[in-house]
Amino acid sequence: MNELVFRGENGTPMTTSLLVAEAFGKKHCHVLRDIENLDCSDEFTESNFGCCMKIRELANGVKKQDRYYN
Repeated sequence: MNELVFRGENGTPMTTSLLVAEAFGKKHCHVLRDIENLDCSDEFTESNFGCCMKIRELANGVKKQDRYYN
């Protein structure tokens, strides 16, 4: 599990939806769906799941933004 958890900027243990999907052999889109469908308050979700974007370049040179959560 060490590869699943890392230290954030302030030393707090954290992970990403990408690492969770990889560690458990799940499709990332399913992990995103499950995070977004959690039965939690908006306050909890906003303080515990930071939405981020990474840019990926496709074979044809087009750049695509992919969403993930910290």
